[in-house]
Amino acid sequence: SEEEALKFLKEPNTRREVRNLAFAYLQPEDYPTHRMLQELIQLDGSDAADDLATRLLPWCADGTSNISLTGKIAHFELGYIPEAAKLLRGVAGFLITNYTRQHIITMPRRLRKRNVYEEVARLLDIPGGEQIVKESYAQMRKFNCWNISIVQQYGRFKESRIRSAVFGNSRQFFLMRQTTAPISTTWRATSA
Repeated sequence: SEEEALKFLKEPNTRREVRNLAFAYLQPEDYPTHRMLQELIQLDGSDAADDLATRLLPWCADGTSNISLTGKIAHFELGYIPEAAKLLRGVAGFLITNYTRQHIITMPRRLRKRNVYEEVARLLDIPGGEQIVKESYAQMRKFNCWNISIVQQYGRFKESRIRSAVFGNSRQFFLMRQTTAPISTTWRATSA
């Protein structure tokens, strides 16, 4: 009856089930977006709300993701983001890492996965990049994931704080066309 349905809807123990059921049938494009939030804030009309809405607008790149990680290779190129857009680089780095990490974790552990950081020293320029690499090297091995870091500027990598995490969790090193200084430094770091 309608009375029972209303009781089920309002009962503290069952109202979450109603909410979950309502959202279970939404398509990705039906969910609220950041742009909708920005527009609602703008409708308030106060100066503070207008200021907040203006600040949120550049971050309103809403839409269903078109990135699929189900193929053999998923490549993300951050080189097209201008150097001046540091905040955008940080957000992109976080989203890519979060998205790929979640995908790797949900894949069966028996499958081998590989995570390649092309020019890992550049990743350190992104806010939070150091933590991304450290966590990847420290935790992804248990999900049968190889981490590969490509370093072209060894001097910069040598002074970075991720060096110990990378060396401490690596078994193989390929050193090509280097002077003897990087080779001897790497040998000392890995043989300790």
